[in-house]
Amino acid sequence: MTYDVRGNLSLVDMSEILPNLTDIQIEWIWAELIKAIHTQERIRRFHSEKIEILELTEGITFEAFWKEYPNKVGRKERCRELWRMLTDAEKHKAFHSIKSYKK
Repeated sequence: MTYDVRGNLSLVDMSEILPNLTDIQIEWIWAELIKAIHTQERIRRFHSEKIEILELTEGITFEAFWKEYPNKVGRKERCRELWRMLTDAEKHKAFHSIKSYKK
């Protein structure tokens, strides 16, 4: 097996062991290699993504959200019901996304 400079598997030479393997063993090896390639690709994508970590603000109320939100369409009470269904993280994201929405 050969690896590139980033440690990714780049070459698998099976010529020496292939004649001694059963079909089931060969299928297993190829399946495992495919899994390894997919895992490497997921890791590569993860490292290229921007990750943002924010501290959650305590007690973001619906009233604070409603006051800041510029596009008040629909009934306020229905929006309040939907707000109650959100997790704290979703409320935080919604509230802090208003700034970019206003632009």
